[in-house]
Amino acid sequence: CTPGADGANFWIRGKSTFGSGTGALIVLDGVEISSSELNALDPEVIESFSILKDATATALYGTRGANGVMIVTTKSGMNLDKPIINFRMEAQMSQPTSTPKFVDGATYMELFNEAVNNDNSGDVLYSQDRIDGTRAGLNPYIYPNVNWYDELFKDASYSEKFNFNIRGGGKRVDYFSSISVNHESGMLKNRSKDFFSYNNNIEIMRYNFQNNINAKLSNSSKLSLRLNVQLRDMTTPNQGVGAIFNNAMNTSPVE
Repeated sequence: CTPGADGANFWIRGKSTFGSGTGALIVLDGVEISSSELNALDPEVIESFSILKDATATALYGTRGANGVMIVTTKSGMNLDKPIINFRMEAQMSQPTSTPKFVDGATYMELFNEAVNNDNSGDVLYSQDRIDGTRAGLNPYIYPNVNWYDELFKDASYSEKFNFNIRGGGKRVDYFSSISVNHESGMLKNRSKDFFSYNNNIEIMRYNFQNNINAKLSNSSKLSLRLNVQLRDMTTPNQGVGAIFNNAMNTSPVE
């Protein structure tokens, strides 16, 4: 799939809510967020989540909770002698389960001529000289023979993810902080060096920062700060990957 277009929607109260256009109410640390913001949240920072779906449980949220409520809570600090430090690094490779196989340009022209002769469409036939020149691999500008899928797409794409978090505190103040960096790339080839152009591949950098601080002011009062910052830097080609793939499938190899 296309990097950055893999976000999920959340439906809690069954099929009847599909057509309403309104998904579940998502509450993160007491604040309403969108499904895209939840998708971007690093799993490392989630302490717990719960689902509310019956009318009694969702009554507190009024009509906004009619399609169910998802309550997500992020991690807090702990009273520890020494802070807990975690570092996680992931790498992932993605590739198509299968790719189409194409005939060469000369075979394409022969099959095209055969199809025209069989259905009497009246289309102009490819000359035998052009077929022979293409098969012989002569000047590629005069006798082009292009596998457009191989020209545009790589065999695999790679992504990397880094997370660093620290958790600690004392009797009065505790803290939890997390920083995540996620890089994703698409399947398009970088042809910038070949054509003195720019990198047309999809590149996404996601940055996620979570900082939770709890301060016990007295036996009956507590002050909390829960800060979540999500940043995304994304570059894409002018056309969508679906359109580029369709062009690769439908363009003649002798163009």
